[in-house]
Amino acid sequence: MAFERLSWGILLTNFIFLLGLTQGALSIAVILRLSSARWSAGFFRLAANVALFVSPLAVLMLLVVLGGYSTFNLAREASHPWNSSLFFLARHLLSFLAFYVAAWVLLKTDMAKRTVLALTPFLLIAFVVNETFVAWDMGMMLNHGFADAIYAPFFIAGSIYGGVALFFLIMAGVRRYLHSTLFAAEHFKNMAQLLLGFSLIWAYFWWSQFITIWYANLPEETETLYTRIFSPSYNKIYFATMALIWVIPFSLLVFKKVRESVGALSAISASVLIGLWLDRYLIVMPSLAEKHEAAGFPLSGAVVLLVSLAFLSALAFAFAKRLARKPAILSASEDVIGWQ
Repeated sequence: MAFERLSWGILLTNFIFLLGLTQGALSIAVILRLSSARWSAGFFRLAANVALFVSPLAVLMLLVVLGGYSTFNLAREASHPWNSSLFFLARHLLSFLAFYVAAWVLLKTDMAKRTVLALTPFLLIAFVVNETFVAWDMGMMLNHGFADAIYAPFFIAGSIYGGVALFFLIMAGVRRYLHSTLFAAEHFKNMAQLLLGFSLIWAYFWWSQFITIWYANLPEETETLYTRIFSPSYNKIYFATMALIWVIPFSLLVFKKVRESVGALSAISASVLIGLWLDRYLIVMPSLAEKHEAAGFPLSGAVVLLVSLAFLSALAFAFAKRLARKPAILSASEDVIGWQ
C-alpha cells in the first residue's frame, strides 16, 4: 500500500472512531436526560467535557481528512452534485460545528433551566446528521458503486454503543483511581443494561444489512462485503470484530453476576471499543488498498494498529490528567428540575 494512502487511512480510521465515540458518549447522556433517567443526573457534564476535550484535535483531523478525501475520491465522480467540493466541505463543517457549538452551549447553561430541554433535541439532530454524513462520505462512498440504505443507521448505532462502552470505562476509572463517589452501584448496573441493549441493537442492524446484501446478490454490494469476509487479508479481522462487539459481550451480559461486576463490565467495554476500532479499520483500509496490495496487509495493519494505539493512549492519558487537575468536572450537583 502506497505510503500516502496508508497515512491517510490511519488518520481517517482514527478520526471516524474518535468522533463517533465522543459524540456517542454525549448523545447517550442527552438521551438519558430527555428520557428523565434521574440516575444519570451526573453524566451530562462529564460526557460534554469528554466531547469538547477532543474537539480541537477533531477540528484539525477533520480539515486534514476533508483535504485528503477530495484528493482520493471526489475527483473520480466530480460531476455529481453531491461530490461538489464546496458542498462536500460545507455539509461536513456545518454539521460538525453545529454539534460542538450545541455541546458547548449546553455545558455553559445552568442545568436547572428548562431551556436545556429545548437545546438537547437539537444536539441529537446535529449528531445524527453529522454521523450520517461521515458514514456516507467517509465510509460507504469509499466503495464506489456501493449503496446501502441501512449503512448510516448501522454506523450511528455503533457510535452510540461505543459511547456507552467509553463512558463505562471512564466511570470505572473515576471511581477506582480518583476515588470519586459520583458513580454508585446503581449507575454501573444501569450502564450494564445499556451495554446489553445496544449489543442487541448493533446485532440487529448488522443482520439487517447482511441479509439484504446476500439476498439481493448485487455485485457492487456483495464485492464490498465478501472482500471483508473471505479475503485472507481481512477475514480474521472481520470475525474478530463480530466476536468482540457482539458475541463476547452478549454471551457474558446475559448473566446477572457479570452485570454486577465492575471488572467484568470494564473488560466487556474494552472488548466493544477494540471491536469498533477494527470495524472502522475494515470500513477504511480495504477500500484504499489496490488489488495487488492485499498481500501487504500484515505490515500495513501492524503500522496502523501501533500508530493508532499510541495516539489513542496519549489522548486517554491527557484526559485522565485533566480530570485529576480539575475535580470540579466530576461534580454531581446537577439540579434535575424540568426533567418531568
